[in-house]
Amino acid sequence: MGLLRTYLFEKHNILKAKLVPFAGWEMPIQYTGIIDEVNVVRKSAGIFDVSHMGRIEITGDDAGKFLEKILTVSVTKMDIGFAKYCFILNENAGIIDDVVIYRISDDKYLMVCNASNKDPVVSWLSGLIKSFNDISLLDLTLETVMIALQGPSAFKILNAVLNDSNMHSDFLSNLDLFEFCNYNFTFENGDSGYSGYSQISLISRTGYTGENGFEIIVPNGIGLRIWDQLHNYGALPCGLGSRDVLRLEAGLRLHGNDIDQTSNPFQAGLKRFVDMENSSFIGHEELLLQNEKGIYKHLVGFRMLDKAIPRKGYLIMDSDKNIIGEVTSGSHSPTLELDIGMGYIMGSRPRIEDDIILHGRGRNFNARVTKIPFYRRSLN
Repeated sequence: MGLLRTYLFEKHNILKAKLVPFAGWEMPIQYTGIIDEVNVVRKSAGIFDVSHMGRIEITGDDAGKFLEKILTVSVTKMDIGFAKYCFILNENAGIIDDVVIYRISDDKYLMVCNASNKDPVVSWLSGLIKSFNDISLLDLTLETVMIALQGPSAFKILNAVLNDSNMHSDFLSNLDLFEFCNYNFTFENGDSGYSGYSQISLISRTGYTGENGFEIIVPNGIGLRIWDQLHNYGALPCGLGSRDVLRLEAGLRLHGNDIDQTSNPFQAGLKRFVDMENSSFIGHEELLLQNEKGIYKHLVGFRMLDKAIPRKGYLIMDSDKNIIGEVTSGSHSPTLELDIGMGYIMGSRPRIEDDIILHGRGRNFNARVTKIPFYRRSLN
C-alpha cells in the first residue's frame, strides 16, 4: 500500500518541499531549511500542514460518558467551545496516545490524535464502544485539512486574512488558550468550499511549538485557499523537522519517543493533565497504585556541556558511570544555541543542575540536568 497524501500535497511539491515518509504519509520535512523555519516561528509566523494527524468525531447521547472511560479528563465538565490535552491509557496506565479533545456541543466531540496512532486509537475506541448505546465514531481525517499557524505574528496574519475577505475576526483576540470557535470561512467571491464535505470547521488557540498561534480544521474544499492566504500574508511554510525542534525546545513530549505504552503520565511529568477525580477512566486504579508505591522513573531535561547532539537511545549514566536511564529526544536548539534533550532516569528524581554522562556511538558526553521547558515564549 502506498503512502497517504494530504489534500495540500501538490502545494508542497510546488513549494519544493523535501518530502519524506512519516507515519504512513508522504509529508514535508522542510522547505527552506529546519533552522530557518525554527527562527521564523520564534520571530514571526510559520504554517504547518498537520493534516496527517487523526481527527475523529464522537457523537451521541452517551458520547460524554464513553469519553470519560477513555480519557484522563472529565469531558462532561468541559464548556462547549473548549479543548483539553489529555491521554488514552491502557489497563496498566501506559500511554496509548496523547490527544486533544474538543467539545463541539452537548453530545458532539472531536478528538485529534497522533498520525502514527490513529488506527490503534480507532481500534481501541471501537472495541470499547460496544457497551454504550447511542454513540457513533466518524473518522474525518481524509476529508479535512488541518493547518497550524504558529508564532508571534500569528494573530496579525490570521486577522488580516479574515478581514481581507470581509469575514468577522473580532473573536480572535478574545480566544483563550485551548478555546476554539466554530467558523465557516466564506471568501469575497462567495466560495465556501463546504458543499459535500464534513461540517467540522473551527479555529482553535492551540499548537505544538511553544508559541502563540492557532490550529485550523476545515473541509478539504477550503483548505488550500486558507493555506494560500496565510502564506500570502507572510506565514512561512514549515515542515515536520522544524516542528520537532520547536516542540522539544518547549519541552513538549512526543509519543513514540518521550511517552508510550511503557510510561505513564506521572513518570512523564504530566500529572496536571490527569483528573484523578474522574475515577472511571481506564488506568485510574493503576495510577493510584503506582503513586502510592512511588514513581520509579522520571523524565528529565538536560543540556549538553560537551559539543554533541544527544540521540534517542543514548545511555544516561551518573558521575560514577552507572547506567541510570536513556535518552528519548535530542536536538540542537537554534533558539537557545545549545544542544538539548530529554530522557528517563530510573530511581530517585535527579536535582536540577546535577551532572550526568551520556554514552552513545562509543563515546561519553557530559551533560547537566535542567528544567523543562527549555524555552518559554515572551508574554509581551
